[in-house]
Amino acid sequence: MSFQRIEPGAGVGFLHTHKTHEELYIIIRGDGEFQVDGKIFAVGEGSVIRVSPDGRRALRNTGAEPMIMICVQYKAGVILDVGVVW
Repeated sequence: MSFQRIEPGAGVGFLHTHKTHEELYIIIRGDGEFQVDGKIFAVGEGSVIRVSPDGRRALRNTGAEPMIMICVQYKAGVILDVGVVW
């Protein structure tokens, strides 16, 4: 699990996948764009995004203030569906 602060205009990571682990992203504050498998969608405070291991993912802060996010990584299939699945 990580707690991250993403400055305006900055991104987290790069387009990447995992072999066996899903990720759950929880946006606590701020606005941004999340990309999964070439699809880009807006995210903001309260957004929860679940990405399967093979989903190519990245996140960028498009807002004027820092984005605060929690990312939880866990072995696929251990947690019940809680959000968008890619």
